[in-house]
Amino acid sequence: MIENNPVFAAAFYFILTWAGFPIAALISSQVRGISFEVAASTPYILFTFVFGSIVAASQMYIRAKKSL
Repeated sequence: MIENNPVFAAAFYFILTWAGFPIAALISSQVRGISFEVAASTPYILFTFVFGSIVAASQMYIRAKKSL
């Protein structure tokens, strides 16, 4: 279904990218010795996941569209 529907592919990879957000925030909180809430609200982590999810979604949209 991912190969046949570019919108579904983009949404799937957008959600898949954000699924890693809690894991990254948890690791960051453990490494820095801060709470999970503080780690999850740091601009660096938020920017990384916002930018990464948009890039991943757009790349998969383009790749799925080309395979049609």
